[in-house]
Amino acid sequence: MPTYRFLLRNERRKGYDRISWLIVLINFVALPAVALSDGVASTTDVLTLVLLSIALLPRLLLRSWKNRVNFAVLFTSLSIAWILQQFYLPALGSLFFGFLYRIATRPLPVEFTAAQVKFPSFPPRRLDWETFSNVVLKDGVLTIDFRNNRLMQQPVETPVSREEEEEFNEFCRQQLHR
Repeated sequence: MPTYRFLLRNERRKGYDRISWLIVLINFVALPAVALSDGVASTTDVLTLVLLSIALLPRLLLRSWKNRVNFAVLFTSLSIAWILQQFYLPALGSLFFGFLYRIATRPLPVEFTAAQVKFPSFPPRRLDWETFSNVVLKDGVLTIDFRNNRLMQQPVETPVSREEEEEFNEFCRQQLHR
């Protein structure tokens, strides 16, 4: 049985990155303010500021878009810094934002088999072919028409040849008309 797997492009990635940068920058302003608020810098305060510098400076120096920022490392560093300051709720919040970022920016593979279609939702969904009225791949855009009048159009990440598109579309026609 043939299996077709396509990686969908995450169109919202830039927005997630911007929001994450905003959260990180708010934390990078709040943490030193909290650490130095009592007027006396303790060893923990200095350690917190050093940790923040180690986490952020390399990311700012590597401004190339090819070198994506690892927000998981930044959010984890922020959590550790908040824990060092004995502020556990912001630490938990930073870990939570790191978790959300990982979910939102994970790869999005959709897999078509003769039995079902697996979607990259959270948690992953498996749908029977009876759920769809049409499935077409054309010019690198996957179009899925659901029977409940929902329509999904998403560009695929990797280029697909004309022959592969025709083969996939024929496979989908066969599955939809069984």
